[in-house]
Parts: sequence; structure tokens; C-alpha cells
Amino acid sequence: MATFTAFNKECSYNILRPTNDPRKSLGNAGQKYKDFRSSINKNWRERVSFGLPLQKVDERNRRSSPLFFHVQALADNQFITVVFHLPASQFHHDKKYQHINFNAVRQFVGELA
Repeated sequence: MATFTAFNKECSYNILRPTNDPRKSLGNAGQKYKDFRSSINKNWRERVSFGLPLQKVDERNRRSSPLFFHVQALADNQFITVVFHLPASQFHHDKKYQHINFNAVRQFVGELA
């Protein structure tokens, strides 16, 4: 796995079904993200794997999310949203976050289809 967020053998992605509206495509992905995050609300370690700051856990430190959402135009006025997970072996410089497990993030990406 790469030290910092980058393409590596641990990366994963998924593609949502095409829609005829780019905002709807991104909105669908955003709603799935919101629903998934609320389903793991009690486990702070799983929630941290999606990035910092995190309310009621750590509101001072920052770490960008290892998830990237991209809307891609296709032929015939269709749009898809691609969600990439680009993990890093060094999640954060604070030792408290050195051993973050990305299983929740991988599960989210895997369930998108």
C-alpha cells in the first residue's frame, strides 16, 4: 500500500448506474454515502477512516477522505458517478490514527453497484 493517498494495489472503485442528469447521478452517490455513514455512527474508528475532522471524536485534526467521487459524461446524454477509494498506509501523523482499518470504506464502495 502506498504511504500516502495514491493509486496502488489496495485501491477499489465502483460505478453507479447511469442517469440522464449529472446532479442526480452525484446526488445518488451522496445519499448512499450519507446513509452508510449513519449506519456506522457508533464506531468512531470506522467513521474516522472516511476522513477528519469528525464531530464528537476529533474536531481539530484534519485528514482528507480517501474517497473520490467523479461524474463522467457518457454517450446519449448519460452520466455515471465513479467512486474511488485510494487508501494510504500512513493515514495521519497522530499515532492515535496510525492503524486505521479501511474495511468500512471498502464495504461502502463494494455496496454501491
